[in-house]
Amino acid sequence: STHTYRRGGNNNRNHRSDDHKLNNASRQSNRPHRRPNHRFNPRRNRRYNHEREVPESNQATCLRKQIESNSHECMVCYDTINAYCATYSCSQCFNIFHLTCIRQWAQSKLEDQVDMQESAAHWTCPACQMPATDLPFRYLCYCKAVINPVFKPFILPHSCGEKCSRSRDCDHSCPEPCHPGKCPPCMFTVVKACHCGDHVKRVKCSERDTEFQCSKVCGRALNCGKHVCEALCHPSDCGRCVHSNNLACYCSKTKRDVSCGDENASENSGSIGFWRCGAVCGRRLACGNHKCPELCHPLQCPPCSSDTGAVRTCPCGKTDLRKILSTPRSSCLDPIPTCKKDCRKELPCGNETQKHFCTSQCHSGPCPPCQQKSLIMCTCRSMSEAMRCSDIPEGGLKCERVCFKKEKSTDCDSALIPLL
Repeated sequence: STHTYRRGGNNNRNHRSDDHKLNNASRQSNRPHRRPNHRFNPRRNRRYNHEREVPESNQATCLRKQIESNSHECMVCYDTINAYCATYSCSQCFNIFHLTCIRQWAQSKLEDQVDMQESAAHWTCPACQMPATDLPFRYLCYCKAVINPVFKPFILPHSCGEKCSRSRDCDHSCPEPCHPGKCPPCMFTVVKACHCGDHVKRVKCSERDTEFQCSKVCGRALNCGKHVCEALCHPSDCGRCVHSNNLACYCSKTKRDVSCGDENASENSGSIGFWRCGAVCGRRLACGNHKCPELCHPLQCPPCSSDTGAVRTCPCGKTDLRKILSTPRSSCLDPIPTCKKDCRKELPCGNETQKHFCTSQCHSGPCPPCQQKSLIMCTCRSMSEAMRCSDIPEGGLKCERVCFKKEKSTDCDSALIPLL
């Protein structure tokens, strides 16, 4: 820059004013930074501005301005796209390419995948890398409704000029004429309710997924069905009821606090229970002579196992009582007669291949201990012994050797392995 000097002495000639210095510094700070011996290339700078990411809200406007001024560049050949070129627009990133360029790009990508199966071969968009399998052969308008759109001076190049036919993520169609870039957000209004559903308001369709909260209590019913949610309007589930009640078990022997909604009410013999205590029920059965032998349970107790209507055979189940008794039983307290056949009920001892059965004559009550023999081995299998099932110790057969199969050297402490 040139500087003027005032006549009148060295002070005026060698010193600038403070205002002049400030203006000169501000001008130099606003100049673009250039490297030494670097020639400014406006075409290169335009390309840089075109390739950097543009927000979706401004992409359609930028593309429209570049298409109208013939300044939009194809990302394959880096040449400008004029109004008479056949173009291709990506359906995901909405970048515009020459149709011939994108076709050659796709063919080269598919040729590199010759060894792949035909269903797996694909090419990707140069900008967003979206995969595609079909080669781009047709010249379509931006909304892909018209093939080979004719250029008209009064409409945007490569546009059909009709209403945009692209679908959006709502039920409303795009009101804009055929345009490049993403369709603008839907501006129609819809009714949106708050989390608790007590208040509604009209919002833009594009903001219909945005939740809003009112200032009232939720008031929705909780899992118990008796109480309501006392929190302020909120999303998702209201959670479980925090109230509790002191309730009796099914057999009415014990009471405890049960969370509201977790109880399972059941009526039994005129009383209502809500949970299991694990003790023997002990209620009087319908016969009036015996008590329920089952653990605390809901619903009614089972019928008496000795009832005249329930018992129709002898204890071993092989002979009908009508063949043994001359007169039928009148009460559950009457003894059940036995026959002279062997019981033959299956015993808990033995194994799957050779089961043991009761060899006693038909009898009431549990079967006597088994008198048959089984070959028993300890876990380390260093000792075996044939012994009666009734004489087998409760803890199992143990030898005096050290069991080397365990991680720690301890005396053999085995489970029973009946073999016979």
